[in-house]
Amino acid sequence: MDLPRRTDLELGSFGGELELKISSKFKERLCDPWKKTLVVHLLGRSISYAFLCSQLWWKWLPFGSLDIMDLNNDTFFVMFGDDQDFLYIWPYNNTN
Repeated sequence: MDLPRRTDLELGSFGGELELKISSKFKERLCDPWKKTLVVHLLGRSISYAFLCSQLWWKWLPFGSLDIMDLNNDTFFVMFGDDQDFLYIWPYNNTN
């Protein structure tokens, strides 16, 4: 990701508190790597990282890459390398 330009950030003050405003373009660049990422939190029992990786590969059978990051406390980031994999998996995991 490129460094922010002077026009991307604006420093100010609001009610005695420091305020940092970012442009919508810069916010888009910050969020872009995370758009195809799910947060997975395991409920019930703990399983190993290796077992989770093998189960997700076996159940989801992704076409692209599948990067899994352990955040501790049974919480993981699952990052998809392919848009179609993310769009296929997302509806089944969306509880909103």
